[in-house]
Amino acid sequence: NILLPEERGNMLKDRAEQCRLKRRIHCFLQVSLSGLNLRADSFQESQSHRLSSCIELKIEDFFIAETVTDVQPLKMLGEWFNDFEHPQDTRHGLIMMKMVIWKPKTLVS
Repeated sequence: NILLPEERGNMLKDRAEQCRLKRRIHCFLQVSLSGLNLRADSFQESQSHRLSSCIELKIEDFFIAETVTDVQPLKMLGEWFNDFEHPQDTRHGLIMMKMVIWKPKTLVS
């Protein structure tokens, strides 16, 4: 049973309306990031090195909150806890990751 474009458009519009009406507005998960830096470098093939690519990720501050378990938003994971007792180094992020990819010495097939 193949639908005509107009019938399919009406069906999709009806589905979108049903989804909108069923949305639970008091139930959410929120992820907030600030100071997000992502750097990806790739390198040309060379006999002098095996380096293929390098990826660096830095997030200065973030939090995750949800209202699934309670009506009031609950912060599940959050920003720096105590700047007075444990000052955060401003040159670094709360989350930092560096991934380096090397080409293999020998290829196996």
